Amino acid sequence: MQCKRCKTFFKYDKYDGICPQCAYFNRPPGMEEVDLFEDDKRFRAENYVLPQMEGIHMELHKKYDSDKKPHKKKKTAKNNAGHFSDYLERKAKENMETKKDDANSRVRIIICLIVAIIAILFQIFENMM
Repeated sequence: MQCKRCKTFFKYDKYDGICPQCAYFNRPPGMEEVDLFEDDKRFRAENYVLPQMEGIHMELHKKYDSDKKPHKKKKTAKNNAGHFSDYLERKAKENMETKKDDANSRVRIIICLIVAIIAILFQIFENMM
């Protein structure tokens, strides 16, 4: 076989595909791999049978699959992401409410100041007359 990196010729079987010159691993040609599996009758796709449940395995499935209860979710980052987004939404609502309260209190203060200024002006004009 010829090394694909340094082009040195070597015996593939002797060195197990590793080039003695540059230590590059050379994969066997595709046909050789196919030939290896074609000779072995165990690897035929048409002879494959799906594994069946037997014995205690089948009994345990019958026992535990019959009364399925939802499992408690473990706390993971993925599961907590929903809780975190809920938390963020709740905090945003609270912030909006406090901003509204702050704005309302500012409006109340401004109204009180305007009323006080008007009262003072009335007092000044009454004294002038």
